[in-house]
Amino acid sequence: MVSEPFLSARSLMDSHSKDYDLSKAAQEAKSASSGNPDAKYLFSLFQYLGEGGIQKDKEAA
Repeated sequence: MVSEPFLSARSLMDSHSKDYDLSKAAQEAKSASSGNPDAKYLFSLFQYLGEGGIQKDKEAA
């Protein structure tokens, strides 16, 4: 079962949603990534791709 921070960030990543906002999704994933493996996974994707206002960092991802 996936966590609430993951679901929250993931819903912001849905391009068909009225709440679509990659920057907010990236920030939610970043803030929850230290203690949540699901959010860490999403944050790593943002780092790898350099999306959502997150600096591209393939090494850290």
